[in-house]
Amino acid sequence: MSLDYFALPTFQPAWWLPGPHLQTAGARLLRRRGNIPLWRERIELPDGDFVDLDFATDPKILQGNGRPLVLLLHGLEGSAQSKYALEMYRALNRHGIAGVGLNFRSCSGELNRFARLYHSGETGDIEYVLRLLAERFPD
Repeated sequence: MSLDYFALPTFQPAWWLPGPHLQTAGARLLRRRGNIPLWRERIELPDGDFVDLDFATDPKILQGNGRPLVLLLHGLEGSAQSKYALEMYRALNRHGIAGVGLNFRSCSGELNRFARLYHSGETGDIEYVLRLLAERFPD
């Protein structure tokens, strides 16, 4: 894979948003509101619970096309449909990269089956999903 996918331009803040505080507020208030289409898939976990994946590209199209795929992990109290996640899917798509967001347990709008919720130190679900995606999309 070429590293050209990951070449990023040097950050240049807008002249009218000096400083990190205004840039943070500007990103929150000025971000596009329109949603992008997402395809949801429920993944059954080995312990009998589930997580939901939100694909920003139809997963059927991804089969065998060799397009890079990025797994997006949301922040605390977020989801794979948070505004910042939608912007990331758009940015990835502009570079020909497909995005899929992992909704951690109970973060997809539906409570999970068991009392076990996610926490930032839990990596078992991420590992399981990464293995599943690698099997499904080996290219």
